[in-house]
Amino acid sequence: MRYQLLSMQTYKKFKTVGVVYNPTELNAMLMLDELKTEANALGLTLIAIPVDMDLADKRPIAKTIPKKIEYLKRQHIDWLYLGPDTFVAFTHRGLTTFMATVADIPTFTANESAIRSGHALYGIFSPIENLA
Repeated sequence: MRYQLLSMQTYKKFKTVGVVYNPTELNAMLMLDELKTEANALGLTLIAIPVDMDLADKRPIAKTIPKKIEYLKRQHIDWLYLGPDTFVAFTHRGLTTFMATVADIPTFTANESAIRSGHALYGIFSPIENLA
């Protein structure tokens, strides 16, 4: 993840990165922990906000993604990070990247599909160490 953040800096200098995540997904929570650690180590500010949950069935609500991105826009984030979160960055990648584009927030992704079919701006899919 450090290499992703450094790559983002080469594309567009930034100080604040935002992320919308599904708090019920283990992958998303592990990503968030690592993103917090790496952002802190690089002197960056991270603003992370979970999607709202349905109180009855404890499932994330997709229609809350736009208001989360609007909130991040008001916080003046420089990038929206789309990590390995199946709900936000895969299942609802189109909605997520569309709303970020409308809000004029560039999106960085760790998921190829978010670029190919979701219109994310930029991404890296493999750790630099594994590239030959």
